[in-house]
Amino acid sequence: AVFAGGDGFEQVWLIMLFQLVGAVLGVLLFLAIDDASLEDTMLGESAMARRARDVASSGVDTAAGAVSSAAGAVGGAAGAVADKVEDATDAVRDRITGDDD
Repeated sequence: AVFAGGDGFEQVWLIMLFQLVGAVLGVLLFLAIDDASLEDTMLGESAMARRARDVASSGVDTAAGAVSSAAGAVGGAAGAVADKVEDATDAVRDRITGDDD
């Protein structure tokens, strides 16, 4: 179908997608029916699975820290902008009213 082109080629992506979806649903169904957790299965015992879980956990922690730092920086910048706007507003008000504190 891939080399011949035509209508068969248009359906190949669907066949590939359904195989992947079926595999994921099969694993989820197995984990839902069986009392074993993912760590108790062969997937959880492999060194590569543990390493992937540790790397993913570390990446999530790093991303959470970066988001927290960025939020603090944005909050600080917003406060600085608010202070500048307040100072500018006071300066304009003083010019209009003629007050020179």
